[in-house]
Amino acid sequence: KIAVKRVNVKELYNRLFRKLDRVYAKIKKKGRPKKYKESLIYFAFALKVARNLSYRDLEYQLKELNLFDKVPNFSSMFYRFKHLKETILCYFIKKIAGFIKNFEKIKYSLIDATGFGFDESFKLKMLRGKDLRKVKSHIRLETIVSVTENNYTFIDGFYLDKAYSSENKMLFKLLQNYSFSSKFVFADALYSTSKLAKYLIDRKLVPLIPTKDTLHQKVKNIYRLKLKEYYKKYHTLYKKRNLIENTFAKIKLSFGDKENTKLPALAKKFILMKLLLLNFATFLAIFISLLFIFQTLSTYN
Repeated sequence: KIAVKRVNVKELYNRLFRKLDRVYAKIKKKGRPKKYKESLIYFAFALKVARNLSYRDLEYQLKELNLFDKVPNFSSMFYRFKHLKETILCYFIKKIAGFIKNFEKIKYSLIDATGFGFDESFKLKMLRGKDLRKVKSHIRLETIVSVTENNYTFIDGFYLDKAYSSENKMLFKLLQNYSFSSKFVFADALYSTSKLAKYLIDRKLVPLIPTKDTLHQKVKNIYRLKLKEYYKKYHTLYKKRNLIENTFAKIKLSFGDKENTKLPALAKKFILMKLLLLNFATFLAIFISLLFIFQTLSTYN
C-alpha cells in the first residue's frame, strides 16, 4: 500500500528538517559556528539511507539536487553523521507518529522485535552453534507497530539495544514512556509472561498472545489464564499479527538489513532514520489520500 522506497526526501526536508535551523539558531554555543546547517546534515543522512548511497555518491547527488549553495564533502559528512543526536531522530519518529494519530484511529497494537547487522555481521551466514554468539555486530530493535482502521502501519514505539538482548526486558524499557492507543495488543508466544499479562490486563487492554498448556505443566497463573481466555475468544483476529512482519519487511527490503559501518552508535542512527522514513512515507500516503478525498468532495459540491 505504501511505496517506502520512493519516500519523498524533499518533502521530509521542507516539512521537518528545516525547522531544526530555527531551534539551533536560538541556542547559544561557544566556538565558531558550524559551516553547514543542521537541516542540510539531517537531510543528507535521510538521502543516504533512503537511496542506500555511498558517501561519495551522496556528495554527488546533493550537488545534483541544487537545494543548497554549498555541499559538504564526503569526509565532512561522515564526521557530522557520527555526531548526529539520537534524541532528535527519536523526536521526529514520535512526532510523525503523532501526526498519523491525528488523522487515523488506531485499531491494533503489535509487539515484536527484529535485528539489524553491521560491521562483520555477514559472518553470521557462515557460522553455526556457539560461534554465532561470538559475533556481536548486531543491533536489536524492539517495536510497537500501530495499525490504523485503514490498515496503515507505522512505528509507534521502539527501543534499541545490543545483540542478543532479552526481548521482554527491552519491551518493559520501551513501555516506561509509552501508552497504548488501541484496545487490542498482539504478540507472539515469547511474550506470554505473567508480568506482561498483568501489565496489559491491569490497563484494561485485550492482549492476544498464544498461551497454551504444555505436556508436563498447565497454565495456573491468573493473568496467563486470562491470556488463554482472550486468545480463545479472539483467535480469528490474531492473523493480523503478520502486519508487523510485513512492516519489518518493508524497512529491510527498502533500506537494507545491514548497516555499512563499524560503529555501533552510527549503526543505531541508521536504524532510527529507517524508522523515520517509514513513518514519513505512511504519513504522506495518508495525507495524499485525504487530500484526494477532499478534492473529490469539493468537485461534487
